[in-house]
Amino acid sequence: MNVKKILKYSIAYRSFLILVGGYRVYDTLVRDHIRPQKGIKILDIGCGPAHLLPWLPDADYTGVDISQHYIADARARFKAKGEFICGDVNSVAIPSAPYDVIIAMGLLHHLSNEEVVQLADRARQLLKPGGRLITVDGCYDPEQSRLARLALKNDRGDFVRNFSGYTQLVKPYFTSINTSVHHDMLRIPYTHLIMECNA
Repeated sequence: MNVKKILKYSIAYRSFLILVGGYRVYDTLVRDHIRPQKGIKILDIGCGPAHLLPWLPDADYTGVDISQHYIADARARFKAKGEFICGDVNSVAIPSAPYDVIIAMGLLHHLSNEEVVQLADRARQLLKPGGRLITVDGCYDPEQSRLARLALKNDRGDFVRNFSGYTQLVKPYFTSINTSVHHDMLRIPYTHLIMECNA
C-alpha cells in the first residue's frame, strides 16, 4: 500500500487528519499565530483541500495548490467562500496580492533548500509591508521523543530539517522571525516548528 499516493486524494487526507488529531494544529495556528481580524487577506500556499478555511470565516481567502484533486475538492466544498488556484505559486498569477498573511502549512519539509528560498522570496513579494509569512512543519529537535523522530523520518516530506535548517533559509527575506516548537499538537508523537516571518 502506497500511503503517499492514497493521501493525494482529499477524502483520504481528511480522514488521516481526523485520525491523528490534525485539526488541533489549526486551532493553535489560528488562535496563537494568525490571529485573524475581519477582512484579513490571507494566501494559503499548499492549501490542499482548504481544510483551514472554516477556521477563517471572516478572511478574504485565496488558496493555491499544485494538486488538481485538492483544488477541485476545495472549489466543490467552499464555492464562493474563497478563491482557489491550481498551480505553483512561483509561476501562476496571484491576482489578489498583496496579503496581510501568507500561510505555508506542512509545505517547507516537502521542498528542497532552493525551493524554500524561492518560496520565501515570492512570499515576501506578495506580502503587504508589515505582513507575515507563517509556516508549520515537522522539525527535528534534541528534546523530542524517539517515536517523534521516527515519525519524522517516515514523513511524506523528504526535507524535514532541524530548527536552524528552516530559519536560516528564510531569514534573508524577512526583518525578523518568531518561532515556537511544539511536541503535543497531534495525537501521535510528532514535533512541529511554527515560524512567523515578519516582512
